[in-house]
Amino acid sequence: MGNLTYQKIAKMANVAVSTVSKALSGSNEVSEDTAAKVYTVALNCGYFEEKRMQRRQLSPRNPLTVSLLVPEIDSTEYSRTVAIVYRRLENLGIDMKLHIVGFDLQKETEMLGKLQTDISVDGILSCSIHPITSPLAIPVVQMACKGQVDSVYSDVLGTMKKAVNFFKQQQYREIAFVGEEKTQAKQRAFLQAMKDAGFPAHAASVYTDEKRFQEAGRYAVRRMIQNGYIPDAIITPYDEIALGVMEELNYHDVAIPQRVAILGYNNTKYATLPEIGLSSVELFEEKQCEIAVNLLLERIRGTLKDPPQEIKIESNLVLRRTTRLNL
Repeated sequence: MGNLTYQKIAKMANVAVSTVSKALSGSNEVSEDTAAKVYTVALNCGYFEEKRMQRRQLSPRNPLTVSLLVPEIDSTEYSRTVAIVYRRLENLGIDMKLHIVGFDLQKETEMLGKLQTDISVDGILSCSIHPITSPLAIPVVQMACKGQVDSVYSDVLGTMKKAVNFFKQQQYREIAFVGEEKTQAKQRAFLQAMKDAGFPAHAASVYTDEKRFQEAGRYAVRRMIQNGYIPDAIITPYDEIALGVMEELNYHDVAIPQRVAILGYNNTKYATLPEIGLSSVELFEEKQCEIAVNLLLERIRGTLKDPPQEIKIESNLVLRRTTRLNL
């Protein structure tokens, strides 16, 4: 619907024109229920999309603005994505707004709702672990999972299958996953990969806890030692957890990789240090971020009209001294 005016929105919402004006300006003179009704009507009929387009047409030299949603910046995985996206956008002359939404679906949903009605924001890149299940009134690309919008994401299940099949080929018999409460998606992928590779149920063990990063790895190994069970190999969803696993195994004089092989995930700079030599998963984040940014810009500029795109980024295993090779 072109040339949306307050009069048209007022008619569709069955309220006064002054009410529409006050609601869309954030006035507290309008009740929350009435304001919500006005916003819903305006959103559904494309009012905010039209206003964004008008803004860009009136000020073509002003930079675009992209909002980046991440659960946190504590982990290397997310902080590195933030840095890569920021550099990419800066090189293109685009401003970036960072929103940390935690792992809370409600908080993320509220933020997406606000951004849809913020005409100063042209598009969204979301690194949330929750899939967006319906189209939004603003261009958006998901980068951590597949949703009902454009998605450019790492193939977690495919990665776990590569890891598990590698260990199977090297004749490892029992494999553990050491993670956190916040790494459930990778845990599910691990269990599915073990099943698909033909491992019996007892061959896969999972250690997760509210502890995070190195401490999560150390605590899991302490539990293994207490239970008198140490697997042949350990897969972790972060390199930081793998470092904790290594520290605790070394403390208990458990030989790496002769007794236990370790595979991290996201191939951080720490993994490459000669004194550590951690085998890890290379995620190709630079490639993922470049594709996601370019796809979002096509949507913002209207040069791509196709249905939502699904682009899966493959990964590689980078093998170092924490995994032995039975050649």
